Amino acid sequence: MRSRATALAVLLLPLAACSSHLEAEPLEIAPAAVAAMARAQQERERAAGLADEERARAMEAALAAAREAVAAAPDELRARLLVQDLELEIDERGARDRYAHGPAATAVEKVLAARALLPDRTAEARALLQAAIEQDGDLAWARYGLAFVERKNGRSDRARALCEEALARDPMLIEALRMVADLYQDGGDRVRAIEARRLLLEVGDDDLAQRHALAQLLLEADDRSDAHEAIDELRSILDTLGEALEGDARDLARDCWVDLGTAYARRNNDVEAIGCWERALALDRDCLMALYNIGVVDLKRDKAAAALAAFEEYLARARASTKPLPVNQVFYRHYFVPNQVRDLRARLEREREAAKAAGVGGAP
Repeated sequence: MRSRATALAVLLLPLAACSSHLEAEPLEIAPAAVAAMARAQQERERAAGLADEERARAMEAALAAAREAVAAAPDELRARLLVQDLELEIDERGARDRYAHGPAATAVEKVLAARALLPDRTAEARALLQAAIEQDGDLAWARYGLAFVERKNGRSDRARALCEEALARDPMLIEALRMVADLYQDGGDRVRAIEARRLLLEVGDDDLAQRHALAQLLLEADDRSDAHEAIDELRSILDTLGEALEGDARDLARDCWVDLGTAYARRNNDVEAIGCWERALALDRDCLMALYNIGVVDLKRDKAAAALAAFEEYLARARASTKPLPVNQVFYRHYFVPNQVRDLRARLEREREAAKAAGVGGAP
């Protein structure tokens, strides 16, 4: 998971109000397909914890259930997409060849063929998706697929427009809603990004990473109610994660503790903030953001010795770490923190010399 924990030093700018323009409804699946798709997902999840032959049997059971869902509800596109995903997981090369060279008479078949070509053969996939849109202008998945291609090729504005067109045709297409939220956020449109992420939660995409992204957006606000909401959201995520943490869940908890500390620091609750950053360090001793923030807050509180200790520890762990230096730490690691260490050492030495001189001069 890529860390996006918020730095204490982020500059906050006033944001203009923006009227809502996205709408969404709770995600629904054709009733006839619900039970079979649920079984397919359960078998797929079960297979992830198995090995070799047992895993293969579980995946085949998942595929059979997904095909049962397609038979029960032929117009349920999500069932066909699930079948394709399972086929690709079972035999990626064979499945890609079948879809790429199979019949693509309908718009849906063109979308499935395009998905099999992505992410490598983008030109062919684009042609198929454009043909699908011409054949069925209301097929939201075709526009979303084309948005994926445009985003991959660096055309963010076009990708965003296609996502919005897809959502106008299918307000429950959560994949398009996820992408447009990312595109708004990457483009600096915080208000629309918040709106899109809130809608994701409303339609049932209760993914913890999505909730964290919403909390980070709220944390960047000047509005006090947004700051309260960010704290509540971060606390809720941490409660959901619990204490037994591994892998991505551990990384997410670390980032939530960093962001929660930032939220408290911005409300001048420095003790609570430092406690949160210490929790982040307990999860990841190489969490440079937490050490940096502790140093900055101690500096603000005029606790020079504590700030120096945090910054020195920052440099020691940065030098010893085997992980790549996060991009957002390059300036701090090579300029800000070393300069603070130098200045704080000099300041503390001057204070020691002054105290020593005062003590000698005042002796009987």
